[in-house]
Amino acid sequence: MKHRLTFLVALGFSLALPAQELGNIYLTQVGKPSFRINVEGISVVLTEKGKIAEIRTDSYGSVLYNTDKRVEQIGSIKIQFNYKNWVSQIGQSSVLYDYEGRVDRIG
Repeated sequence: MKHRLTFLVALGFSLALPAQELGNIYLTQVGKPSFRINVEGISVVLTEKGKIAEIRTDSYGSVLYNTDKRVEQIGSIKIQFNYKNWVSQIGQSSVLYDYEGRVDRIG
């Protein structure tokens, strides 16, 4: 009986904790999420697998590529990739992935 009561108390406590809210998540037509990151007037949309789907900048914004034709810098914002060619950092915002390779956290 004590085990059951402990479990119910723990379950009630965990349900009372606030959940993390994710903002700037959009669903595509096929139901896959994409993530929008806004940094210094530059908007970058990532797929759930960390690939850049869209870049929006002002008319004077420049996009620099490296020799592998991978985006290296947008305006003054540097972009870094991990060993799997997924975006790992945009400016000061880091992108973390779960064990299946989907975007888990941005910030």
